[in-house]
Amino acid sequence: MKKYSLIHFVPLLAVALLASCAGQGTSDQTDSETSQKKNVRVETVQMVPVDQISTFTASVEANQVNNIAPATGGRIRDIFVDVSSTVRRGEAVATMDDARFEQQQTQVATLRRDFERYEELFAVGGISRQQLDQARTQLEVAETALKNLEENTTLVSPVSGVVTARNYDPGDVAMQLPILTIENINPVKVMVNVSETYWSRVVKGMPVEVQADALGSETFSGKVSII
Repeated sequence: MKKYSLIHFVPLLAVALLASCAGQGTSDQTDSETSQKKNVRVETVQMVPVDQISTFTASVEANQVNNIAPATGGRIRDIFVDVSSTVRRGEAVATMDDARFEQQQTQVATLRRDFERYEELFAVGGISRQQLDQARTQLEVAETALKNLEENTTLVSPVSGVVTARNYDPGDVAMQLPILTIENINPVKVMVNVSETYWSRVVKGMPVEVQADALGSETFSGKVSII
């Protein structure tokens, strides 16, 4: 009788153990699902713009470049600036020999006196209207020549900027090369060669960022001005 009791008892124990393990597995699964539900975060799908950044190689140029030279060749009397000098618009940077200018001044003074005398003669009928007009024309031509010589005797910079080239010294005769080159580098122009792939995407006024190898990670802002 004891053998039968032992045989029936062992299966019951096994069933009890299995039932206990099954109950523990269900509990662990429930805890895991609860933990996962706590970590889930629901977000609403939204449309947001994404920056499209492309990098190109470019060359930096001055905003304005001006070559300082007289209208006609001549001897340079003095140069007041040198390479790397900063100049302002309207500042005198060089002077030319003024011998021709002084000669023209004398001629203008003579023609002006002649014209005034012709006016007096015309008033009393001493000369014709044609003669008076001829005297006036001669004076006007001489005055124009004097003004041109004056502008080409004292040379001024038409822009504010930096002297980037000086090709002569005082006493030299200015010929083909300009005496000075002055560049306005504030702001500068950045010339970019854009590939055909991006050509249609570039529009006037588009903002851009520029970095120079010599300046590390420093970034400069600009915009597209010419396409």
